[in-house]
Amino acid sequence: MVDAGDQGVELHFKDGTPAQADLVVGADGIRSVVRDTAWPSYDIAFTGTTIWRTLLPVEAVRDLDPRFQLTGWWHSPTTHVYFSPVGDGLWEIAARAYHDPATHSASKVSWGVPVTNAHVESHFGDMLPDIREALRRVPEGGWREFAAFAGPELATLTAWDNRVVLVGDASHALSGAFGSGAGFAMEDGWVLARALEHFRNDLTRALPLFDKIRLPYYSRMYAHLERQAARRVARLKEIGDPTYDDHIRGKIITDGVGDMSWIYMHDIGAVWADAVVRLDDSS
Repeated sequence: MVDAGDQGVELHFKDGTPAQADLVVGADGIRSVVRDTAWPSYDIAFTGTTIWRTLLPVEAVRDLDPRFQLTGWWHSPTTHVYFSPVGDGLWEIAARAYHDPATHSASKVSWGVPVTNAHVESHFGDMLPDIREALRRVPEGGWREFAAFAGPELATLTAWDNRVVLVGDASHALSGAFGSGAGFAMEDGWVLARALEHFRNDLTRALPLFDKIRLPYYSRMYAHLERQAARRVARLKEIGDPTYDDHIRGKIITDGVGDMSWIYMHDIGAVWADAVVRLDDSS
């Protein structure tokens, strides 16, 4: 990808195919190549969290703890396991383990790597027997490993004089912190489409409006996560010598979170309508 000035953006694909574009939308995820090119100083880093995911028939665990038939999280101080029925007779496991990123590393480009059952199970030996049994019932070859990366807040979601714009995980490298990444990406795409439509594809006006609407939203997410992290640290510091259970309580802290409807009941249509009204008023 090359900034061609008034000529737009030159694209060079892996297979050698060239292309010219007026606008490049970086919708290529947390490991975004578009972001790496247009924001060369931006860097994501391994968070220390490794995630393993799989699906298996819900009948495979029907005889285990009945609470497994509900969506829930099971915690240890440095790990957690998420169980949830997901429909069509399937059951999801998403397991996470944390290691200090100062002493552990991960590949930025590897994603969804097959790993053995023994490798996954070795991280959850302190879990309840039924949880360990559920992990053992995953067919060999069923696990995929994902290393969690995150990056700092961006000052703008547009680059190269409004010829490049980021949407979805490319625009906010938060490693799925709110569990709503698909929703955020759809909101981004919808607002971008409305802005382009409103300004008849005038990129110099449409992209700044997109930035004005979406950038504060992601900034609010970063600020929320910083407050929650500080609260957990403060709570453990107050305890002084935290026990196993204290560490778990610190992970699942819920008091002080506040109203999260701005994430989980976000009305993007109303946000857009308000932005247009304010735009007309200012004009």
